[in-house]
Amino acid sequence: MKKLIINELKQGIHPNSAAKAIALGALIGISPLIGATTLLSFFVALKLRLNQIIIQAVNYFLYPLQILLIPVYIKICITLIPSISPFGNSEIDLEKMVALFRADARDFLIRFGFIVLMSVGIWLIIAAIFYPILMKLFLSTLNKTMHKTKSNKHNYQDFY
Repeated sequence: MKKLIINELKQGIHPNSAAKAIALGALIGISPLIGATTLLSFFVALKLRLNQIIIQAVNYFLYPLQILLIPVYIKICITLIPSISPFGNSEIDLEKMVALFRADARDFLIRFGFIVLMSVGIWLIIAAIFYPILMKLFLSTLNKTMHKTKSNKHNYQDFY
């Protein structure tokens, strides 16, 4: 068991894999699927042999942003297809959502199920656009950091 944990900690710490774990953790962390991001991050990291700790830490760090983005995803969906709005022309309102659910749970689930599916589609488009940008940014940062760390270590050893 100890060996398994140590191997998991060491897995994916090369700059390229760490950058990939950070980028994917960030993108998964802003998905509209509240509650599913931990499992999604786990399986993505497992499949791509990325560091579980890095991807999960980034995912958890972005949880507040994920919550803030839910109304944005809903608003985008309603803007694209106004007829699916359970709110009519009014703003998104939690009390109105509860009232709609109580009035007709089936209709509510159908409408919001479609909105969730559309939100996932929008998120996938966003992820496809931003993944290369994030990879380049994080890889560049990690390479610079590792280069500085190596030169500082070398200078430190020369000092003594």
